[in-house]
Amino acid sequence: MDKSGKSGILFAWILVSIFVIVIYFYSFAWNINGVDYGSRGGGGFPYVPSTSIWAVHSLFFHITFAFLILFYIVLSIMIFGIYKRIFMRIFVFLPLIIIIVIFFINIVNAKPPANDITIPDKPVIYLYPQEETQVSVKLDFDGILTCTYPAYNNGWNVEAYPDGTIINDADNQKYSYLFWEGESNTQYDFSKGFVVAGADTTSFLQQKLSYMGLMPKEYNEFIVYWLPQMQNNAYNLITFQGADYTNSAKLDISPTPDSVLRVFMAYKPLKEKISLQEEPLQPFVRKGFTVVEWGGTEVK
Repeated sequence: MDKSGKSGILFAWILVSIFVIVIYFYSFAWNINGVDYGSRGGGGFPYVPSTSIWAVHSLFFHITFAFLILFYIVLSIMIFGIYKRIFMRIFVFLPLIIIIVIFFINIVNAKPPANDITIPDKPVIYLYPQEETQVSVKLDFDGILTCTYPAYNNGWNVEAYPDGTIINDADNQKYSYLFWEGESNTQYDFSKGFVVAGADTTSFLQQKLSYMGLMPKEYNEFIVYWLPQMQNNAYNLITFQGADYTNSAKLDISPTPDSVLRVFMAYKPLKEKISLQEEPLQPFVRKGFTVVEWGGTEVK
């Protein structure tokens, strides 16, 4: 092979090696810089969010990187055959050494994908019978109850009034609602939702909770509880859960209510805004004996 041919192969090898190192380093930096990884963790190489646009990006990375590695191997074999000097043969391994170093740094520093951790749920239950009614409320929770108010004692037995006032049979005390807190490993659906700036949390919750059927007294109590935990985040990925929540925290209420509204928010703090399909919400119509519950959880 003439000198120009050798130089061309060497130049191509250098160019491919640079691309391999840059792409690998980019994926490494992406992994450790705290990008949100979607609803149930990322995984694979490189780690990417689970929204569709990033899934395409990930596929592009995989294919590009695979071709570049193949090209790098072919060119390295050719250089081995062309150049006999020991220096050049050692030089061929330099990109591989750099990649191995980056790989081990990645293992040491990167945050591996993990199962979602749910911070204790905090629902409250309002009872609105049409007339003074003796009500029994039982909770079948797929987790551990950590706090109840009033004390649960295998169920709540109360006298409920149309204005929402509750008299607990166990202590004859007056309550505004039934409160419970628990820990669970429930996996929540984040495939659809809302990405809301922390500064916009109040207006967002007022609008959405009102639309879903909470009265001002109810949604104001919701906001007062959750706002301090959400407003200082750059963004929040907010979802309102359906069966994932209700199946993990089943209510057995006697007499059977005519209408039940269970609003449960699951959210994740985000460092930056992401694209996400908006979650459809349904309005709620109260009729007859109405039970309303709101609660939420932060998923990390």
